Amino acid sequence: MNALLNIPPHTGCKKCGDCCGVIPATGSEIAAIRKYISDKPTIKKLAEKQSNDMLNCPFLDKEQNQCIIYPKRPMICRLMGVDKYCKCKYGNSASINGMLFMKDLDYDSTELLNHISWD
Repeated sequence: MNALLNIPPHTGCKKCGDCCGVIPATGSEIAAIRKYISDKPTIKKLAEKQSNDMLNCPFLDKEQNQCIIYPKRPMICRLMGVDKYCKCKYGNSASINGMLFMKDLDYDSTELLNHISWD
């Protein structure tokens, strides 16, 4: 996914956690997350504990209000606050067309991170 290199960072993020709700991810994104956490028992344990919380992503560290899988976060998370349709309550730091980055994703394999068993 070399296209990821072209997504600007959301420089206005206040780490409020409000955008870390119900998170859809494709099969390949889920596989990348599974590989990333395979040798990280603390992350797996937290994700499993939070996996049925429909209001928060299972990978949101609620104490720090930050993503614990940040390097492997799904495309929707990467676009938050920089895509013209993924609005941040504190304002977007860019206004790109996120559909350009999502056009090649396999939507048939999409699941919600909140509904997956991570153990």
